[in-house]
Amino acid sequence: MAANPAGPVIAARGLLPDEMSRIMIADAVESAPKEACGLVLYDQAGRPTRIYRTNNIHPDESRFEVDPVQHFRIINEADLAGQRIGALYHSHPHGPPRPSPIDLAIDWDPEWVHYLIGRTLTGKWAIRAYSIRDGRATCLDRGRRRGSAPMTRLSVDNRPR
Repeated sequence: MAANPAGPVIAARGLLPDEMSRIMIADAVESAPKEACGLVLYDQAGRPTRIYRTNNIHPDESRFEVDPVQHFRIINEADLAGQRIGALYHSHPHGPPRPSPIDLAIDWDPEWVHYLIGRTLTGKWAIRAYSIRDGRATCLDRGRRRGSAPMTRLSVDNRPR
């Protein structure tokens, strides 16, 4: 996994296991200048359990679209495991970790958490968590302390993209 060249990761505190944060950051670093994207499975208790790095098939490097074949496979695997897709992540390699006007305009599943990976003013990679509904974003991780949400064993899909 790639190191974080810009220093420590600022993670979505308490919402993600540290290993998932590292995977998302590594995906952003490796995918730049194109946006990285992926999906996160949650168990029935609402804990993140598995992360899937997916192909970004959008032709514009400053936009993203999860490969629909991979998305369908992940839905099937989630169903078989008794889990659900509960989050989406994508990166803004040259911008801050907050939803863009394009992100806000898309009709997302309102139950999903949206993890945005971007750069702070000092160049460090950061992850922020949002709920996006009806074109509005609510930050979910402000003021949370590390370890404030229950975590479970993590599984990662490392199959070639």
